[in-house]
Amino acid sequence: GLDIACMLEERGYEVVDVVDNGKRAVMTAAREHPDLILMDITIRGSMDGIETAQAIRAQDRIPVIFVTSYTEGPLRERAEATKPAGYVTKPFSSPELERAVEHALARRCPAAVRAPEPTA
Repeated sequence: GLDIACMLEERGYEVVDVVDNGKRAVMTAAREHPDLILMDITIRGSMDGIETAQAIRAQDRIPVIFVTSYTEGPLRERAEATKPAGYVTKPFSSPELERAVEHALARRCPAAVRAPEPTA
């Protein structure tokens, strides 16, 4: 989680918290109301990332990007049922992460997406 937070902060995004279990994720989402959540499908605790995303979305319509190494199978099918804002498949690069975040933010709040930096 901290490596993803560092990647996002280096790109100018504000990371409100990094948590490692479903219960804390639900509480943090309710308290902070972030624009977007990046959720690993396999997290600690009694709820996996999919169940946690469902609980968060039942309270607040915060979009969730799943971070996962599962590209197919039952977990991916369960994740799809939550209608996520996207997926980032491990391993991933910083540009891949940023593209997924920008795409999800653009769908939720077009004004929140930063303009691309000019190239030389």
